[in-house]
Amino acid sequence: MRTLCGTILAVAVALAATGEDCARWVDPFVGTTGTGNCFPGACRPFGMVQPSPDTGDKVHCSGYKFNDKAIRGFSQTHLNGTGRPAMGDVSVMPVARGQESGVRFEKSSEIAEVGYYAVTLEGGVTCEATATERVAVWRFTWPDGAERRLCVDAAAMLMQAFNAKQGATVPWAEATLGENKCSIRGGKKALGWTPYKLFYDIEFSEPWAKIEKLPSDPFQGKGDRWVVEFGDSLTPNCSDGSTNVSPFKNAGALAEASDKSELNQLEVRIALSTVSEDGAEKNMRAESDGKTFEQIRAECRAEWNALLSRAQLVKGTDEQKKNWYTALYHLFIQPNIQTDVDGRYRGADDAIHVAKRGHYSTFSMWDTFRAAHPLYTILVPERVPGFVDSFIAFYEQHGHLPMWTMWQGEDHCMVGIHSIPVIVDAYKKGLILATKNTKNTEGKNAQDLLALLVQSMINNDGENPKNCWNAYWENGYIPYFAGEFDKFVPKGQSVSTTLELAYDWWCIADFAKAIGDNASAAKAQKWADCWRNVFDVETGFARPRAPKTAGGAWR
Repeated sequence: MRTLCGTILAVAVALAATGEDCARWVDPFVGTTGTGNCFPGACRPFGMVQPSPDTGDKVHCSGYKFNDKAIRGFSQTHLNGTGRPAMGDVSVMPVARGQESGVRFEKSSEIAEVGYYAVTLEGGVTCEATATERVAVWRFTWPDGAERRLCVDAAAMLMQAFNAKQGATVPWAEATLGENKCSIRGGKKALGWTPYKLFYDIEFSEPWAKIEKLPSDPFQGKGDRWVVEFGDSLTPNCSDGSTNVSPFKNAGALAEASDKSELNQLEVRIALSTVSEDGAEKNMRAESDGKTFEQIRAECRAEWNALLSRAQLVKGTDEQKKNWYTALYHLFIQPNIQTDVDGRYRGADDAIHVAKRGHYSTFSMWDTFRAAHPLYTILVPERVPGFVDSFIAFYEQHGHLPMWTMWQGEDHCMVGIHSIPVIVDAYKKGLILATKNTKNTEGKNAQDLLALLVQSMINNDGENPKNCWNAYWENGYIPYFAGEFDKFVPKGQSVSTTLELAYDWWCIADFAKAIGDNASAAKAQKWADCWRNVFDVETGFARPRAPKTAGGAWR
């Protein structure tokens, strides 16, 4: 296994570029039409923030649809390629009063490239974005003579209509205005696709002249919104050159600006944290202090180039290169880092923990275990131990391995627990070490890992009814309706659930065999073989069956 691990690392290094600008082939607009559900905004590989526009009068999964005509706001967190909308936190929008519902924009002005997004709104305001790992960076430029006004919506979310059934979607929020009139800090608890807490530090390149608190949306519950107005271009700036005062480098001397457009500019930087407002501020200081917008943009592109160059398409047409590098770009947007720069993160138990190799979320395991995660072991093997540590930490904090986690929450979307094959794959490739006498960074040896794999499958019926251990144990498959002794049988998906669970059990059997626990391997293989119980040899198809207590007939 160590030899294989070394080979994977060697391949990744051997594929590294020598200055090739692979990023020029990436088109972030790919996947933003139809049901592609991608976003065009800026981000770092596996980053916490994704500053991007939210468009139209309908909530989209990624916040954005290419053919929409208006932008409602620019929020800082987005999902990539998912089937449900979520995130869309902390929105900013340069608006005049009465325009908060959306502003039309000039489509021909829209630019999306690696590490940079730009658009010009109706009325002439240019909006640009780039990002560090945990800080969204915006630059707004107003036309001469325009009032510089910004709507800041810290309660913003890309919310599905059915989430309203949970009641108030923001049950808790707090915010503090900076005494220097240059910052807003706060946090919120959101009840969206999954529940999560988020904290922010918003900093402006110059102090506001006026700020007005807007009323909360009564259907949303809590939530903080402001209209922030900025004075003329000679307003004192928010930086005195000290990195512990402001993230902005040379934000002052606006009256002496060589480019007249700079007189109408405002930079807004938004750092996020799962831990606290102080955590968000530390992230701001560490990643953004003393750097210009252009420096951050260049660093972002360089980081992406270093990653994309690990798998160069040496030959191919321009169209093939665009497809190749854009697909790689989308691959590396998630999972998303959840740790602050000091290694702390908020766990699924709402407590603060420290991760030695990073803590990640946005694990849509049913979607990614077959192809994306095996590819991660080849192209970013150094990230895989952190992914596995994140699975194990989630197990300890929540009670089972991840199915579909986002920030601190578990959605139980899809069927099976497919973090199991990802763990086994990483182990067999030597990317995580666990023997009877060797523990990983989460304190687990090989037998501990086997136990949590098994227990994730059998101990979570009440909390995670989709996987139905009770019904699987009673019948040797998931029936299409509940039998006399079955509990938690979901509507539909009985065949796919059986097949997915059988595969996970096969992975557990394979792991047990690999660590020399043949007795456990035999037990797990019994449950792995349950796929046979829904396979109809006469038709050649896997088919739904009634529960054993009702005769077990094919549907």
